[in-house]
Amino acid sequence: MPNSAAGRGFHLDHVIPLSQGGPPALSNIALCCDRCNRAKWDSTETEYLDWLREAAVRLAGGFKE
Repeated sequence: MPNSAAGRGFHLDHVIPLSQGGPPALSNIALCCDRCNRAKWDSTETEYLDWLREAAVRLAGGFKE
């Protein structure tokens, strides 16, 4: 992890964004780094993971096994 476990640089993220009906509850909170939280923005966890997979495929396009 790029930052210390003391929490510096980390955000509390709503797994299901409040804007999409997620509850304001501890069960809907995840710890993530600043950069990932800003990239996720108001996406759900599933939407964000799909976006990450697509980005990885695009980035890996120039690599050969």
